[in-house]
Amino acid sequence: MLVYICVIVIVIVILLSLFFIITIAVTRSNNKLLITTDPSTDPSTDPSTDPSTDPSTDPSTDPSTDPSTNRNKETIFVSIASYRDSQCPMTIKNLYDKADHPELIYVGLIQQNADTDADCEYENANNKNIPVNHLFVKRLSYQQAEGPTMARYLASQLYQNQDFFLEIDSHMRFLAHWDTELIKYYHIYQKQFNTDKIVLSHYPLEYNVEKNKFTDNYDQYTTSGCNNFFNQNNIIQPGYQMVSSIEPPKYYRNYIIGCQMLFGPRIMVKLVPFDPDLSYLFHGEELLYSVRLFCAGFIILSPPKNLIFHYYGREKYPKIWTDNKDFSTKNFQITQRVGRSLLLDKSYGSGVKYAPSPECVKKFYQEAQIDIHNKKVNTRC
Repeated sequence: MLVYICVIVIVIVILLSLFFIITIAVTRSNNKLLITTDPSTDPSTDPSTDPSTDPSTDPSTDPSTDPSTNRNKETIFVSIASYRDSQCPMTIKNLYDKADHPELIYVGLIQQNADTDADCEYENANNKNIPVNHLFVKRLSYQQAEGPTMARYLASQLYQNQDFFLEIDSHMRFLAHWDTELIKYYHIYQKQFNTDKIVLSHYPLEYNVEKNKFTDNYDQYTTSGCNNFFNQNNIIQPGYQMVSSIEPPKYYRNYIIGCQMLFGPRIMVKLVPFDPDLSYLFHGEELLYSVRLFCAGFIILSPPKNLIFHYYGREKYPKIWTDNKDFSTKNFQITQRVGRSLLLDKSYGSGVKYAPSPECVKKFYQEAQIDIHNKKVNTRC
């Protein structure tokens, strides 16, 4: 009898234990259901995962339709050659402040200063718009400077294979969204001409530092290199003229770049590298690089709208040709060498390192409507 009682007690204990286990499990299950069905955390009602509001499915926020998102994360390297220029710090500040994507912009700066000149990097040390490790500076004494063309070559050596290469001067100002707009224009013309070899370049409109003023009605104009000319040294210089701003697919075709604003894809630097053998060159730099671009198959266009502005004149600012008494002599010598390479100087002597072929030089002049024998250039304005 005692055995039966023990068995019954054991069975009752087991049943009670099972009851408590089941009760706890159900309670936990219910709690889980309550948590996962809370509207504040339920994926079915969470706006962050609602397909109707998900940026990945909403056409209005699709990066492919919104250029400001820079969906391909395309980077820009900005080449700046600065010679004792107090405007350099503001140029760097302005280009970052006005960019949609400062995190995608890298600057390579060649700073050629006297001890008393403003340092472009230090002046921007507290600018939160400049990402860490995005500003690469090579400092030289102004007494080591060998002219703007050589400085631009040195700046190109700081280039780290970013998607685009932008060359500017150290005294520039920018409109908001300039980076997004330049990339957008490049891709429009890339598709229109069915080639990656598109370069956007011109002499930008003016920004007057003393008056703190852009060109009047700047939003209505850009410039076109339609009025090139021979200078007194028989070098063809770009002649840019104000023209109405346009909307692509319209375009202004140029044949000679402006070094103050030269924007091209990665392959531009690869196929037409900057020449290390052009110390003290001034006039002739733009023509030589333009012919080389042409011979490599590039098309030079003006930006359809003016996005970057240049401070012209700068009478009171230091210049290398006044600081360096040997500049004029050395400039004449290198200009002669460029002229020989471009069939403009018949004197005996060497040309330049990256000289295009004579056949291609002649083809360039023919297409650009330049008569080197009679020193005439047909205007296209």
